[in-house]
Amino acid sequence: MQKDRIAVFDAARGFTMLIMPAVHSVMLYSNTQVQQGIMGKVLAFLAEGPGAQLFLLLMGVSINLSRPGTSQQVLSRALSLFGLAYLLNFLKLVMPISLGIMPVTFLYDAGFSADDTGMLHALFMGDILQTAAIGYLVCGMLARMPKFQAQAIILTITIIACSPLLWQHGPASSLWMLTSLFTGKAPYSFFPVFPWISYPLAGLVTGSYFKSCRNAHRFFLYTLSIGFMMLVAGKIITRFEPAAWNVSFYRTGIGGTLCHLGIVLMWLFLCDLLVTISRHNFFIRFLAWLSRHITLVYFVQWITVLWLLPVYQYHALDIWQSVFALITNSALSFGITFLLIRIWDTLLKQPVCGKSAARKSAAGSK
Repeated sequence: MQKDRIAVFDAARGFTMLIMPAVHSVMLYSNTQVQQGIMGKVLAFLAEGPGAQLFLLLMGVSINLSRPGTSQQVLSRALSLFGLAYLLNFLKLVMPISLGIMPVTFLYDAGFSADDTGMLHALFMGDILQTAAIGYLVCGMLARMPKFQAQAIILTITIIACSPLLWQHGPASSLWMLTSLFTGKAPYSFFPVFPWISYPLAGLVTGSYFKSCRNAHRFFLYTLSIGFMMLVAGKIITRFEPAAWNVSFYRTGIGGTLCHLGIVLMWLFLCDLLVTISRHNFFIRFLAWLSRHITLVYFVQWITVLWLLPVYQYHALDIWQSVFALITNSALSFGITFLLIRIWDTLLKQPVCGKSAARKSAAGSK
């Protein structure tokens, strides 16, 4: 059953990567008619439903299912993710802006300027990898504690309930780089820690119960039921919340966050159904490949999409041009990732010069 478990989570995580180049292509390249049309709405649902939330929840699940690391290992992994997040900001934003190749309208809408202040803003902009790093640190340390499930549940509920109350305290003047990671709004932070850290914490709890479940398919029936109840409860709560709490996808109130958690849990059931029906076919294997190389794919697709923005232009493409762009960007993103992995594997297989010469000398002396 362990292989089935891995296949389900790989399929779910791989799907978030599969749609990402298409989502970002339409979001940046397509005109308003395309974004408000059927294709735009479907991609928007996939991105804002079982998208980033699923990615973070599955990180919490993986922490629970993997071998427990030491405190130093958890901290090292979190710091690595944090460093990679800012490296990506530099590669995807700072470099093209400094070269003067980004469309002016994009810079204006994103709140960037071409001066030093704009470069600093682009470099320290909060994105999902920064939140993932903080979430990994919190969940990794929490998972080392005995009976952490109750603590994780209490912390998740507290964060969901209190996040909207913290938004009014940031960002502020020169401290925006520090505060925006936790409570900021776009374009300072697209995935602030509050409330987004609730998803990996919920994943930590999900992985704990999943690990102890003897029947994986029955467990996903539970996630379907619980997810549906969360979705309904979230919709009801949203009706009584302040309107400002649910204006943005990136900063949702109590009801909105519950809705997203519900959708993600229900989506896991669909992934289990997909793996059961389509076991061992190429599509499932491809999703598993995307899942195994998720960080590299995420890097490559963002760099590809943003560096090609001057070519396709900002919010300029019609429906067929958008289809061509999303197919091309997906093929480029996955193809470049594949080539980079092959090059890296080839380099690792190369023998060290000294050892190779020594072996040849020893063989010759014999």
